[in-house]
Amino acid sequence: MKINADVSIPNNIKQSHAAKVLAFYLLAHEGPYTLGEIVERTGMSPSVVTTVLMEMEDTGYVKEIKDSGDTKYRIVKKSITV
Repeated sequence: MKINADVSIPNNIKQSHAAKVLAFYLLAHEGPYTLGEIVERTGMSPSVVTTVLMEMEDTGYVKEIKDSGDTKYRIVKKSITV
């Protein structure tokens, strides 16, 4: 399953929550991905994706891995609280 970049986010959901869910879904179901690949797949700005990945890494949900010179991110924990 691929995420369409034209996903509309309901007004009652904060953008940061939606970004976490989208990034988590991509990494859990299709990852690992680089930051740029997540930006491309979701249509979110690089700064939003960077912030989301840093928060998810700080809380232990994702881990940075080195793959052929690129930094990719993969899921460590399989559940998330938004």
